[in-house]
Amino acid sequence: MRNPSIALSAGHSPFDKSHPGASHNGLNEYELGCQIIPELVRELYSRNYTIYVVGGSLSDRIKQINQLPLNAAVEIHFNAYHDQRVRGCETLHGHRVESRSLAKCVQHQLVESLKGYPNFTVKPEHDWKKAEWINRGIKLGLNHNTPDPSDMVAYLAEVQCPACIVEPGFLSSPLDAEMLKDEDWDIHGRIAEGICLGIQGFVG
Repeated sequence: MRNPSIALSAGHSPFDKSHPGASHNGLNEYELGCQIIPELVRELYSRNYTIYVVGGSLSDRIKQINQLPLNAAVEIHFNAYHDQRVRGCETLHGHRVESRSLAKCVQHQLVESLKGYPNFTVKPEHDWKKAEWINRGIKLGLNHNTPDPSDMVAYLAEVQCPACIVEPGFLSSPLDAEMLKDEDWDIHGRIAEGICLGIQGFVG
């Protein structure tokens, strides 16, 4: 019986010219994803998973993934929004039942791994949400501003194995950005652990 095989990638690479990633509060979406992936590789490798890290443009990543014998594929992104109060983590999935199940497992474990952040120095300007990591749940990964449920982001529409996009936080939020910069809390390791445990819960 072969070990479970997982493909990992960071979204919005420099090769994605028409879809540059988010950059806010001194953080860049692609660079942050690339910092988390080695931690995730270590977590998965310690559990005897076979790991493929794919790169290049979005179309290159999809092509590579679809040529591999995979149990699941996970791509790491980070959110941004014009309203700095919007924050929290979410996981996107496609229409397939298996992809939704993967997203549900990953989101649950990610939220568990990020509970209890102790080190805020930025004070929330609005008391309608507590200063902690917010669970935004799982969502159908549609393109922005579309009411059409068939208008799926390309990664989720075209990857053939169960796949999800993990969005651990909003770079545009000062609170999320503070947590994402906190190396003393091992934030990269915590995100990686949550994603790994979610994958493990889905694949076994």
